Amino acid sequence: MVVCRERSRVDGRGLPCKDSKNFHVAISKGSQPGQKHVMEGNGDETADTAAGDVVFVLQQKPHAKLRRSGGVLVLLQQLCDCMRSINSNSDHNV
Repeated sequence: MVVCRERSRVDGRGLPCKDSKNFHVAISKGSQPGQKHVMEGNGDETADTAAGDVVFVLQQKPHAKLRRSGGVLVLLQQLCDCMRSINSNSDHNV
């Protein structure tokens, strides 16, 4: 995911200025809601304070057909509206 932000900062002469930066945030498989990604020293700063941190907190959006149960995705709907009887090798219906 790429996120762009603008911040207020102080240049080398102590004067306020604005800059922008793109962040590349890697969201790995199995990431959980509430997990934080911190970009240290990339927040606003003033002449009297050091640069703060930018913190990304993951939020999960609801999905129409899937939900997460721990690290597992659970299907909420049938894939099709049909049922079929399948004969197994042991001569009983599955």
